[in-house]
Amino acid sequence: MAQPLQQVSLSGMGFQGLNTELSPINSTSEFALVADNFVIDEVGRLAAREAFADLYPAMETQANSFVDITAMSAWYGGSIEDPLPVAVCCTSEYKDTIRSKIDRQFSEALNISKRETDATKSFAYSLVWVNAGEMQAATHPDIDTTALDTAVFVHFKEELLLFSKGNPPIKYDGSGGFTKISAMPDYTSPDIDGVDELNGDVACSAYGRLWVSGVNNDYQTIYYSSLLREDKWYDPDLDTGFNDGGLINVQEYWPVEGDYIVNIHAHNGFLFVFGRRSILIYANASKGDPANDASGFGLQDAISNVGLIERDAICNTGTDILFVDNTGLRSIGRTIQEKSNPVAEASLNVTTDFVRAAVKEMQSASVIKGVKLSYEPTRSIAICLFRSTDTAYVFSTTNPSGTGGLKVTFWSECSFNCMYHAENAVGGEFWLGGTESKGILEYKGYKSVDAYTIRWESSVVKQTQADQQTVIPRSIIYMLNSDPVAASCYSLWGFGARMAYRREFALNVIGSTEWNVAEYAIDEYSGGDRSVWRNKINTMGSGEFMRVGLEVDVSGFFIGLQDIAVNYSTGRIVA
Repeated sequence: MAQPLQQVSLSGMGFQGLNTELSPINSTSEFALVADNFVIDEVGRLAAREAFADLYPAMETQANSFVDITAMSAWYGGSIEDPLPVAVCCTSEYKDTIRSKIDRQFSEALNISKRETDATKSFAYSLVWVNAGEMQAATHPDIDTTALDTAVFVHFKEELLLFSKGNPPIKYDGSGGFTKISAMPDYTSPDIDGVDELNGDVACSAYGRLWVSGVNNDYQTIYYSSLLREDKWYDPDLDTGFNDGGLINVQEYWPVEGDYIVNIHAHNGFLFVFGRRSILIYANASKGDPANDASGFGLQDAISNVGLIERDAICNTGTDILFVDNTGLRSIGRTIQEKSNPVAEASLNVTTDFVRAAVKEMQSASVIKGVKLSYEPTRSIAICLFRSTDTAYVFSTTNPSGTGGLKVTFWSECSFNCMYHAENAVGGEFWLGGTESKGILEYKGYKSVDAYTIRWESSVVKQTQADQQTVIPRSIIYMLNSDPVAASCYSLWGFGARMAYRREFALNVIGSTEWNVAEYAIDEYSGGDRSVWRNKINTMGSGEFMRVGLEVDVSGFFIGLQDIAVNYSTGRIVA
């Protein structure tokens, strides 16, 4: 027979973020099994992510109107007051192919477009900048635009440089023009083994120098410029005036045979050379001439079996370097400390799914693909984007979760290819390179170009004892922190792996509007204030391992999870 009504409160549900590694039966409600399009907000609560909002509308060229922004940076013009985007865009048209994807309930197929090139169309890129609030584009006569798919922007002094595979590096002039570095009057080329242009696609600006690899497709050599000079490189003839540019050959120093340079990064006085399966660490990179023995510059350490999966899958948080390895999201600090697979890696809570997504991305047949990692310091989040599937894992860098891994959520419907944090006088702007003619977007506010869906699913909130075989839910009470909008919400509940039940309700913005304050016989209308609203949903069904969830279509308003309570009774099957 049924037992008296009981209640379980899920205070703090999902506050530890997503965890797909723990058993759903034994894990705490502080972890979520699904946390789609959420972030961990400033008070540690699961809240809807902000919008991908219009910043600069899509540009339409004469040839076509389909534009994907694939690389992006900012032109500061000597001041951070008003940064302006400078970007690379793909101007080829695509055909949409449809692939089926089964939703989380394995019940219905979702049609998702996959961007592929149309063989009958040209496939090229353009250089893009913003002028008078509008995006403009042009090509450069000395640049093979079909090779700009590997383009990377580098800030050096007050200059903005662009490197790409097979192309000479070019410099932006601030008004829509680009000039070759080799056209500068004092340019000194390396002039070694036929190297005249620094045509590599691995480039780093650090310690007053440029560090470049991939020149003539050589990913074993690093060329570095003379101090504070982008136009002077290694010169075998030392009689041509001051020039302390040089080169480093790393081929003999890899701890793993056959490795090659994927990226170069600077942090805390060190130069990190990331290979695909190992890392070389050079000390004293900031001290004087690297070729001078007195500077102390040299190889300090080499770490094997840890590497960088792709060039752009790396970011600097200011206190650490995060990067994507075959085993997940890694921290360079932890990697150096342990020199092996770390015990507490950043993606510990989602490792299996994260690694699977990274491998799938690397094997994708999509034209615009790859793993991009970027840090947004004003919100303390690191976003790892998988471009071909428009999905991302978002890691909160403020405090780790109870397992030691970073708190993480999952984003879907990511309508951007690249990310850039542009500093300004009030902290910064986080720009997104839009897909499918969306132009340049900004991660800000809640007025989105497209509506998006947040979805949260708990771990098991109530399971039966040996003599009580079923849980019978009676109602679910949602306490939601939200703007006063009567939004359409969906209460979810079920037993075991599936959310078998779904009931729509409108967000109740009338009544109890103050958290933890009860007012007798008084109904309050919110006006324009954000507050906590109580919504009670009657439920049905029975089972052994009860789970609950919430789904909301977000368009122009904030919503976050404050508290959830489940009223239930238990029963016993009588033979």
